[in-house]
Amino acid sequence: MTKNKDKNTSKNIIQRDLTWDAIKGIAIMLMVVGHSGCPSYLRNFIYLFHMGLFYYASGHFFKVKGIAGFLPYLKKKLTGLYWPFVKWGGIFVLLHNVFYSLGWYQDEYSMTYTLKKLLMTALFKDVENLLVPLWFMQSLFKGLVITYIVCLIPKKWLQWTVVVATYLIGWFYCEKDIHLFYSMNRDMGIVIAIFLGYELKNSQLAQNKWCVGTSFLLLVFAAFYVRIELVSDEIGPLGAFPILTLAGAVFIRRIVLFCQQKAQNCYRFLAWMGRNSLYILIFHFTGFHLLSKMMVSFGIGNPNTLSNLTLLDGINNNYWFIPYTLSGLVLPFVYLSIKQAVLKYCNSK
Repeated sequence: MTKNKDKNTSKNIIQRDLTWDAIKGIAIMLMVVGHSGCPSYLRNFIYLFHMGLFYYASGHFFKVKGIAGFLPYLKKKLTGLYWPFVKWGGIFVLLHNVFYSLGWYQDEYSMTYTLKKLLMTALFKDVENLLVPLWFMQSLFKGLVITYIVCLIPKKWLQWTVVVATYLIGWFYCEKDIHLFYSMNRDMGIVIAIFLGYELKNSQLAQNKWCVGTSFLLLVFAAFYVRIELVSDEIGPLGAFPILTLAGAVFIRRIVLFCQQKAQNCYRFLAWMGRNSLYILIFHFTGFHLLSKMMVSFGIGNPNTLSNLTLLDGINNNYWFIPYTLSGLVLPFVYLSIKQAVLKYCNSK
């Protein structure tokens, strides 16, 4: 009986993890769509919750092991967030002049400026334009560290008080356009999304049809009136970010549950994207630029805008966002396939 119970418990844990991988898969796909020049209403809808969903998902797996566990936790997050930021940031700095020769950047780096950029990358601060989406790794690192410290407070009501106060302070600074060191104004505001994920990890809201329907209608309505763009420290009206993050989590989790029950192949694909979201985060801008370079060679778009952050000028975004989205997803897939083939070959030797 005990063995069967243990097997069932293990199965539930694996299933839970796969579900949240799929949720992160949808979130990363929405991020690529949002960057791809999609129509403004779709972009507004996505930006209401897609980044909040990542913070919320991180809170779902958040664990606090007391004061003694803080340094091991910090080491783990440095390995998982800081190291990829520095490694890929450094690689892209060193490749800057190669990308410049392709027309993807307007300025060439001198040796001195290259060293300066490498230093700023090591300080967990600046990245190349092709890696702008990595701001999220800085933000998540700070948000998780703050959340861990808050969770060391022994009283739950006091934890909530500190989290809400932290959000209000961050919201106030963002609203007043007061930029704090290392964007702490924004990252104080996002702690509440991590904490919500932590506190509601056993919630069954996605099972309630009324909650799902209400969440969807709220997001559709808010897309007309609310603007959230965390990279620019726009955190929305007071209360909008945590409310819409929760609405997005309920709505997207319901979609994943539907895929789990009715479309297993889709479910597994979404889970794969979630597990590899880091590489999509890193490579999708490069995929955009490769597509732009190809388009220019066929006389499509303005060739003088190859150095744009994402898309070429002179194209119709009502449909070009689709191939841009695909290019942003295909390049990470190609990279991972090559990496897997190389590792397989090396292991066979």
